[in-house]
Parts: sequence; structure tokens; C-alpha cells
Amino acid sequence: MKTDEEKQLEPVDRSKGQWYVIQTGTGRENKVKEAIEGKLMQEPGAVPVYEVLIPVRKYIDRATGRIVTTKIHPNYIYVRMDLYKEDGETINEVVWYFLRGIAGVTRFVGDPEHPMPISNDEVKDLLHTVDTSKEGATLPPPPTWLVVGARVRVEDRDCVFNGSDGKIIEVDPEHAKLKLMISIFERDTPVELEFGQVGPCED
Repeated sequence: MKTDEEKQLEPVDRSKGQWYVIQTGTGRENKVKEAIEGKLMQEPGAVPVYEVLIPVRKYIDRATGRIVTTKIHPNYIYVRMDLYKEDGETINEVVWYFLRGIAGVTRFVGDPEHPMPISNDEVKDLLHTVDTSKEGATLPPPPTWLVVGARVRVEDRDCVFNGSDGKIIEVDPEHAKLKLMISIFERDTPVELEFGQVGPCED
């Protein structure tokens, strides 16, 4: 049996349907997504709703080292479906009432009577965001003051160099680390620290 991670990496056939944005109640995005998917599994193929996405961004918290997941558009979900019949103008009431009947669904974004799908460019951005989130967490860029040549102060009570000033001689964004040149017993000594252990020196 395939794991959830393996299933996520499988290519998805997105030849059917168009993407629409639906607003949900505050903090209800995941529950709405699960409810839609659950009902679709109960009656496969009965409703032309094909996919539900909640775009997220994953990053590593520099202070804790933990992976943090945040919703890019809180209170909104993206649904790929055939909302209109073949004439492109008449709403498919089966789809309309199926989604309106899901607890937590507030409204379709756009014209309340005639919602429009998002543009092709928006679809590309959406899918790029989803694909990027599958690749794993990334580190946010280092602060602008954290550059080679800048002077910083160690701000970590558990570090023996706490309170010491030093000049940055190397920055490693990939591992969120840097090297400082700190004066120890009147000798310049390179010290490796993490981004979260230092702060800018105040003039």
C-alpha cells in the first residue's frame, strides 16, 4: 500500500474541470476539504468535482528549527470542477447544491449567481505553489543586516560568547549558520553560530 507522501508525488490528471475559489468559515478550510473529499469517495463520479486544494507554504522557524506550515490564503479553498453544463452558461445544480450543502462553505468568490473560474495564470501560480510545498520546507532568507562584513552581537544566554560583538566573515543561508570573528583573549578567533543566536549591533 502506498503512503500518503507517495500518493502526493504521483502525477495528477487535471484535464477535467476548471478552478474556482470558495470562501470558508474562519479556520474551517481543512474541515471543508475533508468533507468534500469524504462525500466524493462515498459516491465516486456522481458529482463532477475533481480536486480540492489549500495552498500552503512551509518554512523552517530559525528560532526553533521546527517546520512551520502556513496557509497562503486563509479561509479560502480552491476547487477543480465542472460548475457549468456543456453550454458554459447554465450552472450544474448538482455541483452547486453539493458544495453549498457542505458545512463551513460560505460562498463562491466572485459573482454570487455566476462565479467565474480563475485565470490560466492564476492556475499556474496555484499549481506551482502546491508543487513547491511538496518539495519540503525551506528556510526564509536571512535578515538584510546579516551580511559579510557586518558587526553583530551574540544574543544567546546559553552560549559562552553571549554579549560579545563580532564581525561576520561567512554566511551559510542553506544551513542558517554564520561565522563570526570574535576577540578572545585579545586574539581574533572564528566562531560558528546559528542565525538565531545573533542580533544587529546598535550604534
